[in-house]
Amino acid sequence: MTEKNEKKVICTRIDKTLEERMIKYAEIYGISNSDLLRKALRYYLRYAHKDETDSGFLDPSIIITKEDFSYLLDNLNEEEIEELSENGYKSALRGIKKYFEQMGNEDIDPLDLKIKNILPIMDLTLSYNGQNWLIDFNYSIQKEIITFTGTHSLNIKFSQYLKLIFSKILKPYKYKLVSERIKDNTIYLLFEI
Repeated sequence: MTEKNEKKVICTRIDKTLEERMIKYAEIYGISNSDLLRKALRYYLRYAHKDETDSGFLDPSIIITKEDFSYLLDNLNEEEIEELSENGYKSALRGIKKYFEQMGNEDIDPLDLKIKNILPIMDLTLSYNGQNWLIDFNYSIQKEIITFTGTHSLNIKFSQYLKLIFSKILKPYKYKLVSERIKDNTIYLLFEI
């Protein structure tokens, strides 16, 4: 009988370009090539195919439509949504850094910025001005309180995903979630220091 976590070695060939990309991403995320390959395979198997009878996604990097992302979230458990939100958080930090680099500030670490400098970028990214994930998005900063409200056309798991992302973004600033109202297509979050 094999143990649940027993690992098996599988060999495969990859071209030079894919190898270079693998090495680059493993370095960016601070993980081994093996860990990256396992994550990539898990990602592909989890997100790239809906089921045997459906056409699925041809390429797992093309999870960009709201319908596909909604389907993805519907099929994830809490732990998987947490993992996805961690990737979303890291992606948000990279996006913030890229935004400031495009403005000529190449040496900025997003975590060194004040929260009042980050939230407008989040607004640009999530609202109709950017990627259009939220139909309506508002935030308010008042002394030691930050509130977020938004409306979207996805599902309650997207609301939970947003809650996790905002919590991760605010954590370095010592904000904690103290109140929430999450529904299928709306989100209200209140954070305090």
